[in-house]
Amino acid sequence: MKRVYLDHAAATPVLCAIGIRPDLAQGSLVFTLSRNNQEKEVNYVLEQLPPAVEQLRSFSPVWRKKMAARAGA
Repeated sequence: MKRVYLDHAAATPVLCAIGIRPDLAQGSLVFTLSRNNQEKEVNYVLEQLPPAVEQLRSFSPVWRKKMAARAGA
């Protein structure tokens, strides 16, 4: 159950098409679910996602810039 697949680290064309800047769209997550997913799998992701996002944001210069701007406002 603890499998994570990275498809690509580029901005999705859909997000860019609706006007999201590529540098922001590149930081998006896309989940694909099917009728075969079980509730326990979804719950696992919901438990694991917040700390993973926090860790990834710590690496992001875009996020640091946004937080610095917010702190200065």
